[in-house]
Amino acid sequence: LANAYAQASQYPPALEQVLIAFDKADAPEESWLQLKLALHYEMKQYRETAETLIALIAMAPDNSQYWKQLSGVLLEIEEQSDSLAVLAVAERQGMLETERDLKSLAGVYLLLEIPYKAGMLIEQGMQAGVVEDSGENHEYLADAWIAAHEWDKAEVSLRQAAELSEDGDLWKRLAQVLMEKEDWSAAREALEHALETGVSDPGQTQYLLGVAAFQAGDPGGAESALRAATRDPETQQQAQQWLDHIAANR
Repeated sequence: LANAYAQASQYPPALEQVLIAFDKADAPEESWLQLKLALHYEMKQYRETAETLIALIAMAPDNSQYWKQLSGVLLEIEEQSDSLAVLAVAERQGMLETERDLKSLAGVYLLLEIPYKAGMLIEQGMQAGVVEDSGENHEYLADAWIAAHEWDKAEVSLRQAAELSEDGDLWKRLAQVLMEKEDWSAAREALEHALETGVSDPGQTQYLLGVAAFQAGDPGGAESALRAATRDPETQQQAQQWLDHIAANR
């Protein structure tokens, strides 16, 4: 009867019949719990969905889909720490086998502001061949390293991402990481490459190039880039301040 109601999209009476069946049975079958799970989810009863998934995991602990679903539902109800714990247990049991699985776990680490673990997870996934060696994934990895202030690792990831995609904005991001490391010559080179490749904000890129050139000991090159930056309203004031600073310190 519950299945019939469910087929007719009448979820509340379907759930009522499932619960009656549970009361009358010595032990519910896995398929009954799966139906209960589907009904709670259709009615957006996410806490009850999570509780049902816990019961399914107790019944079938080797079913990786239940673990992944439970993590997703816990995220839905903003139980991020519990979601992370569930995925971490699944990973230790070898249940996270795909790139999507690992990136889901990494995403929860990032959500909980644990970027170093996210970076390590994706890096190890790449080394194992589970996470594709693509520009997009190297950029994802770089985001984790930047959040963790791991500038050397971020530099490596961003350089690989930029070389794989030839995206000027990635070269600019690489330059910003190099500037954090105070590697001004390398930052200047990356910014020049960014401008050659094409960037979404050339004024800001020219401004950064001017700063990098100045810090690298080339005030003439800095002035040239900063003058170009003054032609952009968004960077005009900052660039002019640097030009004034250079002029005053000749």
